[in-house]
Amino acid sequence: MQNDPESNQYLNRAEKEVNDAAAARDTASNLQSKGEVEKAAAAYADAGEQMRLASVHFEAARMIGSLSKHSNTPKLLDSELEALEKSGNDFENAARLWTSRNDIVAVEMWGRAAHNYNRILSLRQVTRMPTSSISSLGPFRVQGIPGKAVDCYEKASILLHDIGIQYRNNGDYTEARLTLGEMADAYASLAFAVSGVRPVSIR
Repeated sequence: MQNDPESNQYLNRAEKEVNDAAAARDTASNLQSKGEVEKAAAAYADAGEQMRLASVHFEAARMIGSLSKHSNTPKLLDSELEALEKSGNDFENAARLWTSRNDIVAVEMWGRAAHNYNRILSLRQVTRMPTSSISSLGPFRVQGIPGKAVDCYEKASILLHDIGIQYRNNGDYTEARLTLGEMADAYASLAFAVSGVRPVSIR
């Protein structure tokens, strides 16, 4: 199926971002294997941003295509969702490497990953998260993309708590209040994310 010329421009941009992200991901892996953890984290963050931009270009192509008789909307939506998920994974990898080295940057990475996963859920029009539990009386875990969003909010909340307490212990009460307020926001997002979950046991 032939795409609209304007749509093709966005698809070419998306392809470039995808290729650049793959190169950045390879760089991150090589740096990590050499023990250059912070440089690897930065490279994963670059890959995440490039995949996010790819998703934006896929979205633009999809919007243009939806107005054309040559629409290829379902395939473009799949490409957009895939780019968002890969971007989220890259941001998660960056967050893990930054944790305990630069927790403030790690929080940002967890937040950016969560934003991507929420965008996926919005595009998929997910209104209830699938869950499973070890038993009907035990704790449940959220699966799939919803579970990734929940996990990112939880990790960001924990780090923000630790950062806030550190500020407080150092006597920087203004930063402590601000950071703990951000922690509360992250926990509120976490609570909202799981508010529609109905645990289902698996046996």
